[in-house]
This record gives sequence, structure tokens and C-alpha cells, in this order.
Amino acid sequence: MIDVDSPKVWRQIIVPEQYSFLSLHYAIKAAFGWKNGMSFRFEPEENSADPVILGYDQHNDENSLDAAETLLSDVFVREQQIYIYTYIPGVKWLHHLQLEKILDCDLRKPDCIAGEGCCPPEYCMGTDDYQKTKEIMADNNHPEYIDTKNWMELNEQWNPCEFDLAETKERIANVNGGPSFFRNYHIASHDIFDEKYGLTPELWELIDEVNEQITSGTGDLGKLKNLTEKYPNMPHFRNMLSVYYLREEKKFRRFRKIARQIIKEFPEYVLARCNMASYYTLLGQLTKVPEYLGNELDLSILYPERNSSFTEVEIFNYHATAFQYLIAKEDVIEAQKHFIFLVHFFPEATKRGELFLKMISLRYKKNSEKLKKEHTVKAIAQYVPPTEEAPMFRHREVEIFYRKSWNINRDTLRKIIALPQETLVEDMKKMLMDSISRHTHFLSREKLTENDYSFHIHAFHILSSLKAEEAFDTVLTVMRQDKEYFDFWFGYILTEDFWRFLYMIAQNRLDRLKDFMLEPNRHAFVRTAVSETVLQVAMHQPDRKWEALQWYYDVLRAIIEKKDDLRIFDTIVFSSVVHDLMIAGDRQHFPLIEECFATGLVSEIYVGALQDVKNQLVNEDKSYYKNEIFATIDQYYDNWKIKFGMRQSDEPPSTKLAKPVKPIKPATQSGNTHKAARNAPCPCGSGKKYKRCCSR
Repeated sequence: MIDVDSPKVWRQIIVPEQYSFLSLHYAIKAAFGWKNGMSFRFEPEENSADPVILGYDQHNDENSLDAAETLLSDVFVREQQIYIYTYIPGVKWLHHLQLEKILDCDLRKPDCIAGEGCCPPEYCMGTDDYQKTKEIMADNNHPEYIDTKNWMELNEQWNPCEFDLAETKERIANVNGGPSFFRNYHIASHDIFDEKYGLTPELWELIDEVNEQITSGTGDLGKLKNLTEKYPNMPHFRNMLSVYYLREEKKFRRFRKIARQIIKEFPEYVLARCNMASYYTLLGQLTKVPEYLGNELDLSILYPERNSSFTEVEIFNYHATAFQYLIAKEDVIEAQKHFIFLVHFFPEATKRGELFLKMISLRYKKNSEKLKKEHTVKAIAQYVPPTEEAPMFRHREVEIFYRKSWNINRDTLRKIIALPQETLVEDMKKMLMDSISRHTHFLSREKLTENDYSFHIHAFHILSSLKAEEAFDTVLTVMRQDKEYFDFWFGYILTEDFWRFLYMIAQNRLDRLKDFMLEPNRHAFVRTAVSETVLQVAMHQPDRKWEALQWYYDVLRAIIEKKDDLRIFDTIVFSSVVHDLMIAGDRQHFPLIEECFATGLVSEIYVGALQDVKNQLVNEDKSYYKNEIFATIDQYYDNWKIKFGMRQSDEPPSTKLAKPVKPIKPATQSGNTHKAARNAPCPCGSGKKYKRCCSR
């Protein structure tokens, strides 16, 4: 390890040459005893022409390679070659990585053969914090001894010089080159059975061609039958024929007969087993699935004679089929193991396809059962006298807001915002109040277009662009409305953009926002938008971070005191405030968060487990949560336009759907293996933050 002294911390390990850099990452983690971090990168020494190799969650560029796709043998080609391995559980820990020797042996598992020093605790905030930790832990009378021991999760016998080789060997022996749920696979070429089946390059071209026809729904039954008869000693065309009967002809009996014949004659042919398992999963006959996938749902155990050597097509289809089966069983924990495995090694296929949607759906179903037990405050609207009369504006120009939505002419907008601010703000306040006082009027109108009920959003955009703090009291009245009001007038804007309005209008009224958070019967998502506003103040204004953190302290303690008042306590609100303190705060804020968890009222659906909170508190890079602040009227309207699915050009939005994940359907064999690519953030494509969308 670089910059870690007294003692030095190092490990000497041997790994299979067929390992990917992702597999090496897991081996290094096990050797040192790192536990939590998933982020990592490998960088060559300075002035080297060797490539940068990135973990799946790192931002890539054209000069970097994907750790999951890059083999050690393709990069480490000379002894004494040096890389810097960076492990990122929160802070960055640097490791000097040197290839000492290339061995001539058939190694199947990694091993640690020497080492020195204990790995720094996972929750240290870098080398300086580690040095301080060692000093504190050396003196059990130190005033920070107990807090440090608890935070770092150390015992009284902890010794920074200790290194247990036997324990390290046991730990690294369990590494399988990926998420530790499945054995390490050795990727075999698709031609592994060419000799047995008599396959030639020409036949592979034919297989690919017919496979594409089956996949696209243009397969020819007569052609398939002829190929099956012509090539009886290979399973590929028979498998495609069975799939054709299942998908195109709906002749289930013929499908079963052919698939079973394939399994009997070609027991090594994984895809036929996957097809039978998928078939029974779709029928709901789940007890029959283990007959084809094995009770352990582990491909290496199902085929022990193959020494964990499989093609990418076999690996992907097997785990996708097992995942589908576990989803049908509603086994979230086991399904997630296969899902994580697929995300690691085939991230592109899981980015927008059926696999992802099924995982999210099951999580939602299970979380819904928990949500039923959580408390949501019923919002009661502040009374505003209703009216049928439209407001009279000082500036007639603003009446266009009742006739145009996001597509308003920008020159018209600029003319409006150039009007005298005092009277323009008064008109915008009237417009906001109009959405409340004539709410029933607009609800009762039979023909209502988007242009008819966008005027209040125009008003918020104008007020935000002007930083019109004088409109705060009117905004508070809006914030005090009920769910019916917000559902009708705001929709997604409440959870996605309402905080933007508050940031510009109310960032200097944190005391008033604190009072609002503790008012009875206020809408949960308005309150979470307030918390998001304070978080963005902390992220964008470092000089006010302490003020924001004190706000979170005051709000959380007040909510804990009022937890029995069901007009105020709301699970979503409480959990969201805890979450935002987790992002804004650091290690010193853990005791308050721990106190919140101790109440039993924090929802892990929104925050994660306490361990997740701890990991986030030591994360030095929180830029992901720093949202863009809009400073001009054009930025607000560009954002509004995009949110309604329109691009900045005049072209209509693309309607091309993501390609479905084929392995969910019956599997056919192709010579072209599925190519894993780098994973993308928030792979469901919702456009929402990962923390608010799919991370739970």
C-alpha cells in the first residue's frame, strides 16, 4: 500500500492468467481484507503506454478498458510491470501493483503466499486518519478510544502489525473472480465442442444466420426440419426447432419432446436445459425447474466435469434463467445474487431489459409489503377562499401563461422577465394563488389541455429566475396544500424540480423552512423537497454547510420528539432527512443517524441499512448528489422542455425501445458470444437519481 507506514502493508499473491482485471480486484480485496468498496481502477505507472483499466462504475473514455472484459494475460506481458491499483470504498487507497513473475502452471484459484501488516480499517478517511487511529488505539485511556473503536469496528486486541497468513489464504481461496455467490468461471471459446459436433466455420455462419431468423421471428419451419435431419449429430438446429415450435407454433408437446431428446443425447448442451427451465417457469410449475438447473442453481456444480469452463452464452443464459425462476418464486435474496452477477459481467444486457424490470418489480412488490406498515401523514390544505373570477394582472403580457406551456416563445419570455420586478412578482404571486383559489374551477372543466394548467409553473420559473424572496409567503401557502392539489398541478415536478424553486426563493429562509417541516398535516413530498433544498445549500455553498447541518440536527431531533404525533411524523420524510444528512455530513454525524435508526422508524427502503450509511459517510466524493442550479430563464425552460420528452432540436424524441434481453426467451446457440460492456449509471433509464429510483 502506498503512503501506509509503521508498519508497511503488502501482500504477495498469485492469480490465474485467465483472470480478468475485475477478478484481480476481488482477489486483491480478499488478500488485504477490504470488504465494502466496489469502485476501483488500475492505472499504469507514469509515462507508460499501458492502458487505464476501470471498474464498471467508473466513467470511461476511449483510452480506457473495461475491467470485466480485459484479461490479465492481455496486459501483464512482462515481469516487473507496474500498475497503481486504487480501491475506493469512500476515500482512495492506493496500492503499488507489480508483476514479479509469470509462472508456467495451470492455476485455477488465487492464493496469498506472503504479506505484512494489517489492512487499515474500512472507515478510515485516508492515511492521516489511519495514523491518528493507530495512536488512539494504542492508548485505551485516550478520550476518543471508545468512539474510534466503535466507529472503526475494531476490537481491543486490534494490532496494526498483525498479519494472519492462514486466515488470508482461506479468505482469498473463496474468491471466484466476481461477486462471491458463484464459482470462478473460465471463459471457454464458443468452439469448445466443434470437434465433437463436427462444426466448421461455414456451419457456424449457418447457425448464426438461422439463429438471427429465429430471433427476429422470420424462421422457416421447413428449413429447420431439413437442417435437423441433415445434421443429426449436433444439437444446435434441433434446439432452434424446439424454440420455433414453442414461440411460433405454440406446440408445447413437440417443444418438450425435442428439448428432452437434446438433453438426453447431448447432456452437455446447457441451452436446452435453460429452455426447459424457462418453459416450466412460465407455466408456473416451479417444482420442475431444479430438475434442469440443479438444486444449487450453480452451473459449475451442475457440470462438475467441465471444471467451471463455459462459454459466455452458456453462463449468461444459465444465470438469466435461474434469475427468472427465482423471480417467479419471489425469492428476492437469491434472485439478487444472480442479478448482481449478471450486472457485473454482462452490464449492457441488464441495463434496460427484462432482467432489470423484473428485479425492480419484485423489489417493489416486497417493499410494498413493508410500506403498508409505514406511516404517511395525511395532508390537509390551508384554507384559501375559492372563487370563479380570474385575477387581474398589472401586466397583460403575462396572460399568455394561461395559453402556452413549455413551448412558449423565448423572446416573449425575455420581454416578460424584463418588466418591472416589483409588479411582475406581484402578478406571479397572483398566478400561484389562482391555482389554489380556482382549483375546483379547473378541475371541473371538461376539456383541459396542458396549456391550460401550466401557468403556475411559469410563475415559479419567473420567480426563481428573479430570486424573488419576497414571494416566499405565497410559496408557503402553495406548500401547505393537499395531495389532490399537488397531484393535479405538479405531478413529477414536485419530486424532481420543486426543490429548484425553493432553492432560489427560500435558501435564506432556512428557519422558516424548519418550522414548515414541523407543521402538522403537510404533504410528505413537499417536505422531502425542502430537505433536498437544504442539501443543495450545503453542497453549493460550503460557507453555509455548518448552518445546513445544524438544520438537519434540529429537524431530526424535533421529529424524534414528536414521533408519536401522527400529524407530523411521516416515515418517508424522516427517512429522507436522515438520508440527506448522510450525504451532507461525515463521520461526526454518525451518532445522530445511529440514534435515528435506534428508534426503529427509519425505512431502509429509502436510506439503506446502517452499514450503507456508514459507507456513505466516509465517501469523499459526493459530487453525484450535487445537482445543477439554474441561473437563467432559459435553463428552466430547457429543463421543462426536456422533461416533456422533447429534445433541444426540433426532432421528435426517439421511440426506439431498448433491445429485449434474449436469454429471458428460449435460448438459441450462436457463434457470436454476448459482449459485456461497461455499466451505465441508473440503468433503468428513468432519468431519476439512482438514490430515488432503483438503488433500493
